[in-house]
Amino acid sequence: MKGSFIHLNGKKDEFKLFWPKSKSHLNRTATLHFFTPYYGSQNVLLAHTEYWVNEFSKYFDNVKVYAVHVEPEKSASEGVSIYEIGGGTVFRRVIAVRRLISVSAQILLDRRTPFIFYHMLPEPSLILGPLLRLRKGKQLLWYAHSKHKWVLPIAETLVDIVVTPTATSFPIKSKKIIVVGHAIPSQGNELQKDFATSKRSREVLFVGRISAIKRLEKVMWAMSHSDCTVKRFVLVGPILDSNYMVNLKELAKNLEIEMDFRPEVPLELIHTVMSGSSFFFSGSPKSLDKASAQAAIYGCFVLSEEEKILDATGMNSIWSELGFSEAPSLVNQITILNSLDKKMETRFRSKIMNSAFSMNRLDKTIEKIANLFRSR
Repeated sequence: MKGSFIHLNGKKDEFKLFWPKSKSHLNRTATLHFFTPYYGSQNVLLAHTEYWVNEFSKYFDNVKVYAVHVEPEKSASEGVSIYEIGGGTVFRRVIAVRRLISVSAQILLDRRTPFIFYHMLPEPSLILGPLLRLRKGKQLLWYAHSKHKWVLPIAETLVDIVVTPTATSFPIKSKKIIVVGHAIPSQGNELQKDFATSKRSREVLFVGRISAIKRLEKVMWAMSHSDCTVKRFVLVGPILDSNYMVNLKELAKNLEIEMDFRPEVPLELIHTVMSGSSFFFSGSPKSLDKASAQAAIYGCFVLSEEEKILDATGMNSIWSELGFSEAPSLVNQITILNSLDKKMETRFRSKIMNSAFSMNRLDKTIEKIANLFRSR
C-alpha cells in the first residue's frame, strides 16, 4: 500500500509513528497539514475530501490528513498520510484534544515551513493558530455552511485567509474572505455528454442534510400545483430534524406526492442518482450549496427561488433565453422545464453542465487555494 494509514487510537506505539517512514520523504520541503471532520467516500456530504487531498498532493510534496473520523481500511496515495484524531463522547473528545496537542507540537518542532488547511473544521486553529502566528507559515480556513459555530470568529482572527465557494457561504463578515468556487470532481468529457442525453425520471431530487432551513415543503407545494406529472420527490441525506421529516411525510401524503428517502449514497454512485433525475431543488437561503452545483454538472435542472443559486448553476441564462427577465415561480419552473421538447431540453442541460463545471471544477479550485499558500 502506498502512503501511510494510521489510526491514532490511543496506543502509544502507534501514536509515535507520526514521522514519515521512508527516507525519500525526509528530503521533502513542502508539507500541507490538512484538518477535516471526515475522510472517506461513504459520507455523501464530505466524500469529496478524498479528491481534495489527492489534488493537493500535486502541489505539495507531502500531505498529512488529520480527520475526526476516518473510514475503516481507507488507503492513501503516494505522499499522503492519514491520521484519525477521533471524537464523539466527552471521554473521546478529551483523548482527541490530547492527540491534537501532540500533533501541534510535532508541527511546531518540524523545521519545515508549516502550511495548514482547516477544511470545515475550525476548532484545531484554537490550538495551532496562536502558535503558528509566531512562525513563518500560512493558515487557511475553508468553511461553507450557514451554521454559525461559536469558534468561527476566533478562527477567523487566527488564520491568514478564509476561502469559501461563494461570497455568502461564510456566515460571518470578514475582510479575509477569498471566493474560489466549489471543488467538484468531474467524470470526464465523454461522461458529461452522456449526462446531457441520459434518460431521466420525472422527479425532483434533493441531496443534503434534511432540516427546516432547506425549505423542502416549498417544492412539494409547487409539484402539487404544477401542470405536469412530476409527482415524485427523492431525498438523500441525513435527517437533522426528525419532527421536520415527519411533517414532510405527512405533507407528501396529503399532496399525493410519492416520497423516496435514502439516508446516504456513496460518492461513486451519486452521479447515477443525479444524472437520472430531471430536477434538483435547492432551498438554501442566499448561498449556493455544493450539491446544487454538482447536480447542475450532472445535467439536473436546478429549481430555486434564490438568485445566487440560479446564477451559479447557469439556470438564469436558461430563463433569459426563454424570455424571462427573472426566474418564474417554482410552480412555473417545473411546468415550463417539463414541457421542453427533447432537442431543447438536451441543449439546455448541456449549457448548465458546462456553466456549472467551469465555475466549480475541482482542479481549478484547488489550484487557486494552492496558489494562495504560495503567495506572500
